[in-house]
Amino acid sequence: MCSIRTAESVCAGHPDKLADQIADQILDDILYDDKAARVAVEVMAADRRIIVTGEITTNHRPRIRESVRTALARAGYSPLGILIYVWTRRQSSDINAGVTTSLEARGGDSSAFAVIDPLDPLHDREAQLQSGGPGVPVEDVLLQQAE
Repeated sequence: MCSIRTAESVCAGHPDKLADQIADQILDDILYDDKAARVAVEVMAADRRIIVTGEITTNHRPRIRESVRTALARAGYSPLGILIYVWTRRQSSDINAGVTTSLEARGGDSSAFAVIDPLDPLHDREAQLQSGGPGVPVEDVLLQQAE
């Protein structure tokens, strides 16, 4: 059997690399405030515009624009004059179900790989959300432009 292996490599300053740095900064900042947060964001960068989209569920209100500006400054760019668009919403119930309890565990599998530890903070977070506890999900945002 023949196999082909490929790899992509981009230089520092390339929009793909910058987008990855911004996404990492957003994740780091959110997890700093809420270790049990769930973050799935994508970032695009082009023509002095940064677009952040995805699903975020956390106990704290994320400061996405601040995270973008921090990442830009760390990469050597001035954040002044760059438009930052944010389209985020709370995590969908379908993804939440798959992340909180594995498909195997829902099917009755009790192996170590399928069972969720009840002391796991993610498990506690799910219980808070289901009971209407102190969890504050990120509100749905249609479009927000740079301040």
